[in-house]
Amino acid sequence: MQRWMDFILANNPGYLRRNAVGNNFGDWLAPDEHTPHELIGTAYWALVAREMTEMANAIHRPTMPGNISRPTIALPPLIGQLT
Repeated sequence: MQRWMDFILANNPGYLRRNAVGNNFGDWLAPDEHTPHELIGTAYWALVAREMTEMANAIHRPTMPGNISRPTIALPPLIGQLT
C-alpha cells in the first residue's frame, strides 16, 4: 500500500489527486453526479493516508517510509481549489 501512496504522491505533488487516476469513474456513492472526481480521489487518498498512519502507530512504527499522513494534513486547504 505504501508503494501505491508513493505513486499517487509522485504524480500529484500538489496534493490534489488529478493525475494518474486511471479511468477515474468517480464513486457511485458520490453526493451527486456533479461532485468533482478530483474531490472523491483526493478525499479517498486522505482517508487511506489517515488509516495507514493509524496502523503504523498501532504497530509502533510511526516512522514508516514516506510521509503517509501528508495528504490528510493538506486536504482541507485544497478543497476550495476543486471545481
